[in-house]
Amino acid sequence: MKNKKGFTLVELMVVIVILAILALISVPIYTGIRENVNNSIYEAKIKELLTKAEEYAEESGRVVFSIKTLIENGKISADNETGEYKDQRSERDMSCDVINVKYEDNSYHANLTESDVCYEEEELENLYGMVELYVTDEAGNEIDTTDWQKYQKVKVQYRMKTGYENLKENIKEILWTGGEERICNKENLEKCASYEIETTSVRNVKVNIRVTVETTGGELFSSNSKEIKLDIEKPVVLDGSIILNNEVNTSGKRKVEFELSDGSGSGVKEYSLVANKTCQGASYKSASDGIQTEYLNDGTYYIC
Repeated sequence: MKNKKGFTLVELMVVIVILAILALISVPIYTGIRENVNNSIYEAKIKELLTKAEEYAEESGRVVFSIKTLIENGKISADNETGEYKDQRSERDMSCDVINVKYEDNSYHANLTESDVCYEEEELENLYGMVELYVTDEAGNEIDTTDWQKYQKVKVQYRMKTGYENLKENIKEILWTGGEERICNKENLEKCASYEIETTSVRNVKVNIRVTVETTGGELFSSNSKEIKLDIEKPVVLDGSIILNNEVNTSGKRKVEFELSDGSGSGVKEYSLVANKTCQGASYKSASDGIQTEYLNDGTYYIC
C-alpha cells in the first residue's frame, strides 16, 4: 500500500502567492476593460442623445431644454420606469442635464451641460437661453435689480448671449409683456430695443421678452424675464400710532412707541430721532417690524 502524501506548508504558501499575483494582475485588467466598455456605451449614448436633441430643436424651435424634455416628447427612452437616464460610468441620473442648441453654418449643434437641479422651463430660458435682460437708469447706466430701486423710470434692454451673437441679424420678431404689450417685426425692431418701466410711487412688475429668430432650418425662439421693483414713495409715521407711556420709564426716560410704514413699497430700512428739524448728519438705526420703541427724555423730537 502506497503512502498518500499531501501538500507541505511551503507548497500551500507558494500556491497562495501565485493566486494572489494572478488576482493582482486580473482585477486591474477587468476594471480597465469594464471602464472602457462603459465609456464606449456612454459615448454612443451621448452621440444619439445630441442627434435627437438637434432634431427636437429643429421641430420645436427651442434652443434650451433638459434630457427629461426629450424623454417626455418621445425622442429618447428612459432607462427605467422612474424616468432616469443613467450615466453608465457613475450611475448618475442625467435626466436634469441641460441641452443647448446653437445654429451655425446652416445646421444645429447641441451641447450638454451637467445639472443636478431640474429647472422649470422659465428658469432654463433665463439661465441658458439665447437672450438676457439688463436694466439701465435714465442716464444709461446699468443697474442692479435684485432688490428695490429708487428710480422713477428704468429701461429693460436685451442682448444676445455668448454663442448666439451671430443670430442677432436674423431676429424676426420681438414680443415684450409685463406692462403694456409691445410687438415688433423686421420692419420696426428698433422700437423694441428697450422696454420702459415707470412709476409715480411703487411698482413691482415682471417683464418678459420673447425673441424669434429666422434661420434656413426654421424658426428658433427664446425668452427671458426679469422682476423690476421701483419704490419712490416716502415712508411715513402712521397717524395715531405715537403712544406716550408715563408709567413705564427707564432712568427717568419716557417710553415712546410709534409705527412706520412704506405703504406697498419696499419697507422702512432705517430711522433716526432728532431734536431739530433737519435730518442731515443724523445717526440712523435699523427699523424693526411693526412698532418701534424708544426711551426718551422730555422734549420735542422729529423722525427721519
